[in-house]
Amino acid sequence: MKVFEIENICYSYPDGTKALNDLSFSVYEGEILGIAGANGSGKSTLLMLMMGCLSPLHGKIIYEGEKLSKQKLMIMRRETGILFQDPDDQLFLPTVWEDVAFGPRNLGLTEEEVALRVNSALRDTGIEALANKAPWKLSGGEKTLAALAGLFAMRPKTLLLDEPTSGLDPKSRRELINIIGRTKNTAVIATHDLDMVMDVCQRVVIMKNGTIESDGKVPGVLTDREFMASCGLEIPLSLTSRFS
Repeated sequence: MKVFEIENICYSYPDGTKALNDLSFSVYEGEILGIAGANGSGKSTLLMLMMGCLSPLHGKIIYEGEKLSKQKLMIMRRETGILFQDPDDQLFLPTVWEDVAFGPRNLGLTEEEVALRVNSALRDTGIEALANKAPWKLSGGEKTLAALAGLFAMRPKTLLLDEPTSGLDPKSRRELINIIGRTKNTAVIATHDLDMVMDVCQRVVIMKNGTIESDGKVPGVLTDREFMASCGLEIPLSLTSRFS
């Protein structure tokens, strides 16, 4: 089943900067899709449009067979979680536990159900020991995992992840990749971390200057050094010895 259908969407910012130009692709239930591109290629803008934080100037976004009307947008947002590139944008309460509990409480759940969801999310992200810590005292990797736990506590069907490994040390990066690789959710990952794409994604869309240059299975074009260079990217480090 198609979860998202992106049909010919275009978007420009108020200053006239064109971010996306005639993008079309679909996201299928159960897949982990990588959206790869150099900085400024439009990846983050695309996720914001998919989440309904921005509206396309042209084209349309379809969620589970219906265009994103006001009512359908509310349903989609209950079933979709977004991880922003900067986890500080999502962490604002005195403790990690309270932050993770924020979303479930807004669903009107009982405190017992909230506690079950929070403890499960903390366990799934491996940060039970951080439950009573203040978010601003965490490392970058710990903040990202705390923000991800907040998404898991909402039990979404689909995850939109914006540069989830950006700024992480190797240990934190590997922990995050392992968690994403175990998820049963549909996921869309906007990233220039192509080794993560190799590890967890079945399919990758390559973007350049707001357009789609390639859409296919992994590794596919990730092995094509010349093509990747034309998109401002390098082939994954894990492939360099094979294609040097």
